[in-house]
Amino acid sequence: MKSFLAIIMAALMVLSFVSVASAADSVEIRGPVFNDTDFDAFDDTWEINAQNFAGFWYDIDDGKSSETITIDATIASGFTDGDRKLVDDTDALVYEAEIQTEIAPEFNFSIPGDANTALTYEKIGFLAEEYVPIVTGDASMLTKLLIDDDESYTMRTGESLELGEGYALTPKQIDVDGNKVWLELTKDGEFVDDEVISTADADKADKTWYFDQEVLGEDDVITVIVHIDEVFQGQVDSLCVVEGIWQISDDAMEIEVDDEFGKMIVDSITDTITMTLDESITLDEDDTYELMEDLSFVVADDSDNLRFYLAKTITEPGTYEVRGSVVENPANGDVIVWTANGEEYSFAGFWYDLDEDETSEALTITGVDTTERKINDDPVELNYTTTIIPGIAPEFPFELDDAGTLVEYEKIGFLAEEYVPIVEGDASMLTKLLMDDDESYTMRTGESLELGEGYALTPKQIDVDGNKVWLELTKDGEFVDDEVISTADASMADKTWFFEEEVLGEDVIIIIVQIDEVFQGQVDSLAVVEGIWQISDDAMEIEVDDEFGKLVVDSVTDTITMDLDESITLDEDDSYEVTDEISIKVADSTTDLRYFPFVEVTVDGEMEVEEPVEEPVEEPVEEPVEEPAGNETEEPVEEPVEEPVEEPVEEPADEPVPGFEAVFAIAGLLAVAYLVRRN
Repeated sequence: MKSFLAIIMAALMVLSFVSVASAADSVEIRGPVFNDTDFDAFDDTWEINAQNFAGFWYDIDDGKSSETITIDATIASGFTDGDRKLVDDTDALVYEAEIQTEIAPEFNFSIPGDANTALTYEKIGFLAEEYVPIVTGDASMLTKLLIDDDESYTMRTGESLELGEGYALTPKQIDVDGNKVWLELTKDGEFVDDEVISTADADKADKTWYFDQEVLGEDDVITVIVHIDEVFQGQVDSLCVVEGIWQISDDAMEIEVDDEFGKMIVDSITDTITMTLDESITLDEDDTYELMEDLSFVVADDSDNLRFYLAKTITEPGTYEVRGSVVENPANGDVIVWTANGEEYSFAGFWYDLDEDETSEALTITGVDTTERKINDDPVELNYTTTIIPGIAPEFPFELDDAGTLVEYEKIGFLAEEYVPIVEGDASMLTKLLMDDDESYTMRTGESLELGEGYALTPKQIDVDGNKVWLELTKDGEFVDDEVISTADASMADKTWFFEEEVLGEDVIIIIVQIDEVFQGQVDSLAVVEGIWQISDDAMEIEVDDEFGKLVVDSVTDTITMDLDESITLDEDDSYEVTDEISIKVADSTTDLRYFPFVEVTVDGEMEVEEPVEEPVEEPVEEPVEEPAGNETEEPVEEPVEEPVEEPVEEPADEPVPGFEAVFAIAGLLAVAYLVRRN
């Protein structure tokens, strides 16, 4: 019995590892595009800052930011002679992060003991993250800003409100008069501190808990601020309303001169951190170079022209804003145009092909000034256009015929997403690009490779000579089509499956799969897929007068033109949806007009998969070990098998794993279940 339990545990551990690994996802936030053909426009220097790079912290309400990266072409080797090199121990690339003062929290706290003075704090963006200095004006000791929240939370006594890094706030009791609440602060379930807050005739400062502690040897650092709006003692429930939470980490970092962050080294620290390159970077074509932490340079696959951008890669699950360049106090009649690679106004939410320097979309706003703050629909002062781009090459170089003609397709960015026209040169019928992948996948016969929208590819059999593979395509588990692909002395075109489907009445290739090779061994039969391209079989048709949010379609040819159909007044501290995807955010300022377009992107997190897998493992291990001394041995065997087997089997079916390891884990679990049941 112990051996069976050990097998179950091992199988569950494999399944847990596979599921978590497959769940990894990320999003890239693109900075402005450097193009050496336009470099004179930058007067030999090029600056990346929070206004043109959404990866850096930016306070739109106060117009404050910290970080800049400056590239000086007069020092950098290769921006004029083809060397493509950023040289270390020079000012070719300089990074600076400066402390910003008088930052107001989202909730209008007052300072301790003075209800009439608003609380402000210092903040600094560093390595594309938000930090707070431990000591005023000193950037050498920084801690992360965890929470800055003005939401309202209604809590019953005994309920806990989770804060950052394991902290939690719990109202323990409320007095019978409903005027006071006894609060407890814990970390990882352990008591930290408590406080009684009175709300009866109390000012804002008295209704606020300022929790301080020692951080990096500094005493009395306020790390948590919680404002209690009101308490309520009813006949049934005792309630506490929290409105306003601010928290910084109690785990700070100390920065010193000569500290290294990626390829950068700290030159000086005062209220500003200055870093230069500690290691030269040669920006070879079609490559990515980590600069520091999650910041990297992405270089175009172009040997003739140097083209690259700074990118921030986000892997932490959550929803993030990708903003365009900031407009500040425009004059009446100013024409603002955002494109994916604009020199003055860029918008990373729009589709951009770095290798070909191609982009489709443009958002134009005209005539808005600080006084009126209005974008009119008559005359039209907001216009969106997007144009089909031909000659786009897939990531994998598919060949269309035996003559070696490479596959190319048309693409169009539409409302900040990538689409493919169904009919050449016609933007009225568009379908989403789902996959464009040049990765290699090795598959055993019977294993399935999950594609987009429920499609899956399965090698059913490989011939005994190892020259051919019989492939099956399914959708949502149902058979769609099959094909035999031969790789022996075959051309690239012959090794490729071009699957067609009718889409909006047109016969369209929606899936392209390249089989690199097949292998028939004594144990395993393998097929290697290298290159997948897929578009959706669910397309949309666009016609004149169609509405997308506040935009209406004016014309459709190879270009879609849309105009504002409903005026927008840019009131302070507000956001406005232009379409379902694109919005405009406005600063909380009555004197200055600052705004930018943005889209929201989501990084999916699957870390929860670990918990339900681990829990059933612990129960069967503990219970059967204690009971074998008795006469009843069958019940402990049956119970642990039923619980651990059922849950892990269901989850991988919903979340397929590209590496296919989950299939073997599931098979192992089913085999174990069968043997234990039989025993």
